[in-house]
Amino acid sequence: MRGSGTIVEVYRGDKCIQTYICKLYGDVNGDGKISVMDYVKIKNHILKYKVLTDEISCDVADVSDDGKISVMDYVKIKNDILNVKKLELR
Repeated sequence: MRGSGTIVEVYRGDKCIQTYICKLYGDVNGDGKISVMDYVKIKNHILKYKVLTDEISCDVADVSDDGKISVMDYVKIKNDILNVKKLELR
């Protein structure tokens, strides 16, 4: 199973009764962990080198939960990777 963006469907018999999309805040590339690759994706977005466009990536990149992807999110991801301060679950 992958990380952010993974679709989980709940079935009753052969009928899908509920669909969930997994979100691990900070897991911008969807590999199931918070790593330097996520940090780089946020940096590139902020610097407008390669802007994040899909809804899931934009949502999980906003780790500060302020409605935008900013330097604060970049710093929080860096601190999580360096074990300075882990991201809080939400």
